[in-house]
Amino acid sequence: MAPPADADPHDSDDLRSALETLRAYLEGSRSIEAAARTLFVHANTVRYRLRRITELTGHDPTTPRGGLALQLALILGRQAGH
Repeated sequence: MAPPADADPHDSDDLRSALETLRAYLEGSRSIEAAARTLFVHANTVRYRLRRITELTGHDPTTPRGGLALQLALILGRQAGH
Protein backbone atom coordinates (compact mmCIF):
# COMPACT_ATOMS: atom_id res chain seq x y z
CA MET A 1 0.00 0.00 0.00
CA ALA A 2 1.56 3.28 -1.08
CA PRO A 3 1.72 6.09 1.45
CA PRO A 4 -1.29 8.39 1.19
CA ALA A 5 -0.77 11.77 -0.48
CA ASP A 6 -1.43 13.78 2.69
CA ALA A 7 0.72 11.60 4.97
CA ASP A 8 3.84 13.14 6.41
CA PRO A 9 6.73 11.48 4.54
CA HIS A 10 8.94 11.95 7.59
CA ASP A 11 6.60 10.02 9.87
CA SER A 12 7.24 6.47 8.78
CA ASP A 13 6.48 5.26 12.31
CA ASP A 14 2.90 6.53 11.94
CA LEU A 15 2.48 4.66 8.66
CA ARG A 16 4.14 1.54 10.05
CA SER A 17 1.83 1.47 13.09
CA ALA A 18 -1.18 2.07 10.84
CA LEU A 19 -0.23 -0.88 8.63
CA GLU A 20 0.44 -3.13 11.64
CA THR A 21 -2.92 -2.15 13.11
CA LEU A 22 -4.74 -2.74 9.84
CA ARG A 23 -3.17 -6.18 9.43
CA ALA A 24 -3.93 -7.16 13.03
CA TYR A 25 -7.51 -5.94 12.70
CA LEU A 26 -8.18 -7.75 9.42
CA GLU A 27 -6.38 -10.95 10.46
CA GLY A 28 -8.14 -10.92 13.84
CA SER A 29 -11.58 -11.35 12.26
CA ARG A 30 -12.10 -7.58 12.29
CA SER A 31 -12.16 -7.52 16.08
CA ILE A 32 -10.84 -4.39 17.74
CA GLU A 33 -10.20 -6.25 20.98
CA ALA A 34 -8.29 -9.06 19.22
CA ALA A 35 -6.17 -6.50 17.36
CA ALA A 36 -5.46 -4.67 20.62
CA ARG A 37 -4.30 -7.90 22.28
CA THR A 38 -2.12 -8.78 19.29
CA LEU A 39 -0.51 -5.33 19.27
CA PHE A 40 -0.30 -5.00 23.08
CA VAL A 41 -2.18 -1.68 23.02
CA HIS A 42 -5.49 -0.42 24.41
CA ALA A 43 -8.61 -0.97 22.29
CA ASN A 44 -9.06 2.81 22.04
CA THR A 45 -5.63 3.03 20.40
CA VAL A 46 -6.81 0.59 17.74
CA ARG A 47 -9.99 2.63 17.25
CA TYR A 48 -7.94 5.83 16.82
CA ARG A 49 -5.59 4.19 14.33
CA LEU A 50 -8.50 2.78 12.31
CA ARG A 51 -10.04 6.26 12.14
CA ARG A 52 -6.68 7.61 11.01
CA ILE A 53 -6.49 4.94 8.29
CA THR A 54 -9.94 6.05 7.11
CA GLU A 55 -8.79 9.69 7.00
CA LEU A 56 -5.63 8.82 5.08
CA THR A 57 -7.09 6.39 2.57
CA GLY A 58 -10.75 7.29 2.25
CA HIS A 59 -11.63 3.65 2.99
CA ASP A 60 -13.12 2.67 6.35
CA PRO A 61 -11.68 -0.69 7.41
CA THR A 62 -14.67 -1.29 9.70
CA THR A 63 -17.12 -1.49 6.78
CA PRO A 64 -17.32 -4.53 4.52
CA ARG A 65 -16.45 -2.60 1.35
CA GLY A 66 -13.67 -0.53 2.93
CA GLY A 67 -12.19 -3.53 4.70
CA LEU A 68 -12.13 -5.51 1.46
CA ALA A 69 -10.50 -2.66 -0.46
CA LEU A 70 -7.80 -2.27 2.18
CA GLN A 71 -7.27 -6.02 2.48
CA LEU A 72 -6.79 -6.25 -1.29
CA ALA A 73 -4.34 -3.32 -1.15
CA LEU A 74 -2.31 -5.15 1.51
CA ILE A 75 -2.26 -8.36 -0.53
CA LEU A 76 -1.27 -6.58 -3.73
CA GLY A 77 1.37 -4.61 -1.86
CA ARG A 78 2.90 -7.83 -0.49
CA GLN A 79 2.91 -9.39 -3.96
CA ALA A 80 4.59 -6.29 -5.38
CA GLY A 81 7.26 -6.56 -2.70
CA HIS A 82 6.24 -3.57 -0.58
